[in-house]
Amino acid sequence: MLYEIECDLFAEAIDGQKVPRGKIGFHEGLNTVLGDKKAGNSIGKSTFLLAIDFCLGGDDYLDTDKNNIVSFVGNHVIKFAYKFGDKTEYYSRSTLNPNEVAVCNQDYSETGETMTLDDFKVHLKESYQIKTAQNSWRSIVGRYARIYGRGNYDEKFPLKYGDESMELAIMALEQLYGVYNLIKEYEDAYTAMNKRKTVRAKAIDLGEITTIATTQKQVKANEKEIARLEQELEELTAKEDSDIASQDTANLDHASEIKGQLTVLRRRRTRLVSQLNAIKANLAGGLSPTSDDIVELREFFPDVDIARLETIEQFHRKMQTILTDEMTDEVQKLELLIEAATAEMQKLEEEQRKLGIPTHVSKKFIDQTVSLRSRINFLKKQNEGYDAKKDLEKDTKAAKQRMESAREEQLQKIQAIINQDLRVCIGA
Repeated sequence: MLYEIECDLFAEAIDGQKVPRGKIGFHEGLNTVLGDKKAGNSIGKSTFLLAIDFCLGGDDYLDTDKNNIVSFVGNHVIKFAYKFGDKTEYYSRSTLNPNEVAVCNQDYSETGETMTLDDFKVHLKESYQIKTAQNSWRSIVGRYARIYGRGNYDEKFPLKYGDESMELAIMALEQLYGVYNLIKEYEDAYTAMNKRKTVRAKAIDLGEITTIATTQKQVKANEKEIARLEQELEELTAKEDSDIASQDTANLDHASEIKGQLTVLRRRRTRLVSQLNAIKANLAGGLSPTSDDIVELREFFPDVDIARLETIEQFHRKMQTILTDEMTDEVQKLELLIEAATAEMQKLEEEQRKLGIPTHVSKKFIDQTVSLRSRINFLKKQNEGYDAKKDLEKDTKAAKQRMESAREEQLQKIQAIINQDLRVCIGA
C-alpha cells in the first residue's frame, strides 16, 4: 500500500503562516482528504490527489490542462513510500525528470539506484500481487482515480474514463476481476455467428447468393412452382421411361453430354463413309481407253495421229497408277478413321448404358428432364437457404442472450464484491 507522501512544497496554515506539512501518512482502508472548516474551494484537494496519482505512476499531475502546479511553484520532487508486508520501500520522483523513479533510503536520500517509470509500474503491479494479465498497472489504478479535471468524474457513468465507450469501461472492470475470459468465450461465439449472419445478409442484398429465398412469400411461391414442375416431369416421364427420369441429375447431365458427343461422332463417321465410297467408285470406274477404243476413233477421224494418242495414253496410264496408289492409301486412312470413330461411339454408348440410361433414349428427353430437375432442385435450395437463414438468425439471437446472461451474472458477482469491500472500508 502507499504508506506516506512528502514534498517540501506541501504546507498548511498555522496562525496565518504557511508551515511545511512534513510526511503525510496513510492507513489501511478508507482515507479521507478534507478541506478547511470553511469548506472552501481551490485549496489544493484535487492537486494533492493528483500528487498521490503521480506516486502511483500517473502523469496527469504534469498535464497543464488538468493541473498547472509546476507553472506556479516550479519543478519539485515528491517523495513517497510503499509498504508491502513488513517491508517498506522509499522512492522519489521529480517533475523535471518524471520518466525516472529514484530509489531512496528511509530519510529519502537517494541511493543512486533508479528505475524507469515503466519498470516501476511493473514492480508495483507485482508487489500488489495482481494476477490479472489483461490489465496494465495504470489501467487498474488510473481510471478509478476520480479527480477533478481528469474527465472521469461523471456520476451518471462512474466506470467511464474520458471519452471511451461504456463497453470498454465495463470490459476493463471485467478484466480487473478476472471474469473477462469467461465472458469473452460467449462474446466470441456471438461475434462469429453475428458476422456470419451479417455477411450472408450482405451477400444476399448484393445478389452474390441466389440460392436463398428472401421472404416467406417467395418460399410459398417456390413451393407452388415446385409442385407444377414435378407434375410436368411426371407427365414427361410417362411418355418415356420413368426409371430414366429418376436418375440423379448428374447422371442425366453426363448422359446428355455423351449424347452430344455421339451426335458429333455419327456425323463425322457419315462424312468419312461418304468420302470412302466416292474414292472406291473412282477406283472401280475403269475410265482409261483401250486399243479397240482407239481403232474405233480412227473410223470417225481418219487423219488422227494414233501414235501420238497412244503416247498420251501411256502418260495417262502412268498418272492413273500413281493416283490409284494414292487413293488406295487414302482408302486405308479413311477406313482407320471410320474404325476409330465406330470404336469411340461404342465406348460412349457403353458408358451411357453403365449410367443406367439406354442408348435409344433421345437427347431431347434427357435435356428436358435435366432442365426440370435442375429447376426443382434450385427452388428447393432457395427454400432450404431461407430456413438456414432463419435458423442462423435464431441461433445468433440465442448466442447474444447467452452472452448477455453470462455478463450480467458476472457483473452481479463483481457488484457484490465491490459492495462488500466498501462496507469493510467504511467499517459498516
